[in-house]
Amino acid sequence: MKKLFFTFSTFLTICLGFVNAQNWYEISVPTNVKLNDIEFPSPSIGYIGGNDSTLLKTTDGGVTWNIIPYTGINASFTYHIVDLEFVSETVGYMICDWTSDFYKTIDGGLTWAPVTDIELGNICYKSSIYTFNENHLFLGGAGCFQPAIIKEYDAPNWTENYLSSTFQSPTDAFVSDMDFSANYAIASIANNRMLRSIDDGQSWDTIPTGLNSSAWLNEVLIVNDTLAYVAYSDTNLTFGLLRSNDMGQSWFQDGTNATFYYPNFLSLHQSDTGKIYTGAEYVFGEFGLILSSMDASNWWIDEVDQPIHAIDSYLQNVTFAVGDSGYVITNTPLAQLSTEEVDIISSTDIQIYPNPTSGSFTVKSTREGPLMIYNMAGRFIREGELNQEINLGNQPVGIYLVYVDNHVYKVAVNR
Repeated sequence: MKKLFFTFSTFLTICLGFVNAQNWYEISVPTNVKLNDIEFPSPSIGYIGGNDSTLLKTTDGGVTWNIIPYTGINASFTYHIVDLEFVSETVGYMICDWTSDFYKTIDGGLTWAPVTDIELGNICYKSSIYTFNENHLFLGGAGCFQPAIIKEYDAPNWTENYLSSTFQSPTDAFVSDMDFSANYAIASIANNRMLRSIDDGQSWDTIPTGLNSSAWLNEVLIVNDTLAYVAYSDTNLTFGLLRSNDMGQSWFQDGTNATFYYPNFLSLHQSDTGKIYTGAEYVFGEFGLILSSMDASNWWIDEVDQPIHAIDSYLQNVTFAVGDSGYVITNTPLAQLSTEEVDIISSTDIQIYPNPTSGSFTVKSTREGPLMIYNMAGRFIREGELNQEINLGNQPVGIYLVYVDNHVYKVAVNR
């Protein structure tokens, strides 16, 4: 694959060269349908949803994938899985296009049950989910005879937090994606409008994008307290991701990731290291692109074989992308994909003391450097430094994973 590094200055002055930006390794999967979403609730367990009711699962960190022969979807016609959200290895939600329900599993995807409640009302077209946990989520879509709607489930109640006041076809004016941070939330309406909330999604303001009427908003990403992106498609060509530097109050096309490929931007993701990814398709060809950046200014561009519809990662930066024709790739060689923990006793360079701990511990080493801590579900907890005290006193008791370079160590928190 060709690797290009683009540095942009004012008014898209482009400098490019051929360098080894990032290698991507294809993984064989038992399907050739379009793959729409990928979700890793832990470093070992992952799910992929695709067209023609395809649901794949891995239990070995993405080395091998198998089709799940699941049950419970109420559809008498062909449907596509368009959104997956898992809150643990076994509990997750799924949206299928052209069905009136969205679904929940509590057994790792084997069986699914429709989420039904009279309070859901007329949100006939479900299109996106954002989960905080099993009992708190936001559902986006459109009404049966109304455009965009956002509803919140905070067990046991549903509330309607947004209903568009402008009538448009629900097949165009639906909520395509949502993202939340501690300070604000954003949501995209497919046919070129943004929503913004500063009260945890309780109310939403409509924000213009400045894009052509031909633009189609696909996915959103909050990077930090001020920076956010929108991935969009446009039949009249794109000139960079849509970007906001002010918590979603205003938007502009970001020239730092504009390219002569004029790609349709399809997906967005940020790894735990802070690396930003966007998946795309070349507007004049049949191949795909993955753009990535650590600083939101300098972007690597990788050509890949298929358009990229979704990206996800686990641990620091083990990243997967999925696309057309059963296409699954990762930035990590298959021989290195392993989620087995290193026995801390066998390491002479790394010692964790005390272990077990009531909350505070030190990762001792003969060198200095950063470390990252995850829980056993693969969710990032905090950063730290070798030879400096770390406090997990505000975390639940259990086993935690300490990630140092390419090794993982266990520490037990007991009280």
